Parts: sequence; C-alpha cells; structure tokens
Amino acid sequence: MFKKIVCTLGALAFIVSIHNAFADDRASLYLAGEIDVVTDLFINPTIGTTDLLDLINGETARQVADVDETSNNGAGYQITMESVNNARLMHNNGIANTTYTISYDGAAAIAPGPIGTPVLVKTSGILSALTTDNSLVLIDVVPNPLAVAGAYTDTLIFNMVAL
Repeated sequence: MFKKIVCTLGALAFIVSIHNAFADDRASLYLAGEIDVVTDLFINPTIGTTDLLDLINGETARQVADVDETSNNGAGYQITMESVNNARLMHNNGIANTTYTISYDGAAAIAPGPIGTPVLVKTSGILSALTTDNSLVLIDVVPNPLAVAGAYTDTLIFNMVAL
C-alpha cells in the first residue's frame, strides 16, 4: 500500500513538472456580465379629471394623466395605445357613446386603436443609460349636447416595448 502511494505521488510530481516546463508567460481569464432590459411604464392619473370629463360641451387638450417611462435599452423603446371601446366613451346601456382622441407626449391627437390593433404614440431615441422620461396624456372629447344621462367609460391600455 505504501509503495502504491509513493508511486502515485511520484507520477503526479512528474506530471506537474512537465506542465510547468511548457507553461507560458501569459494567460487569459474570460469575464462576463449581463444587464436585463428594463421597460417600466407607470401611469399617474390626474386627480379629478378622468371621471369628470365634460361630455356635453366637450374637452380640448385636457390633461388626464402623466406617464413615467423608464428604459435602459440602447436602441430605445416604443409606446402603443389601445382602447377597450375603440376610442368611444360608452354609456352603461352599451348603445350611446361619444368619441375622443388622445395626444401622447405632445404629438398630434389620434384615436386609440381597438384591442388587438394598437396605435403607435411614441418612439424614443437611442438611450445611452437607464433613462426616465415623463409624457403627458391629453384628451379631446367631441361635444355631445344630446347625450343620454348616465355613466360613460372606456379604458386605455398603454404598452412599452424595447426596440
């Protein structure tokens, strides 16, 4: 048993000495890291406006929210918008409605697309770091002086996608 251990140790010492005889004066070490893409969207409704829209006289460029957009994607990002009721504030009877358009981040007002057909409302530029931007959401409501009494609602869905 002792002879076997001595022979094994001797063989290991020989292998190490051969390896050192062919060692180079340089070596490399590969290092890597990764940062996940951030695309965060947060809507801050403007208090008292989203449920108090003047449907009889209409609204022009009334702020209903501001949106915080945070991203670190070097190519930038896009924001799209969809409407549950296809850009209509629908009466709770499901028949009466009034139409509206939305302006996002100072762009021209457009009608939101229906669910499944989003419309593009913003494309950021190239980003060089984690960036936060704030965009205003303004609404224009077509006057409806003959509107039926009751509640009129719609839900907008905004989506942020890294490019």
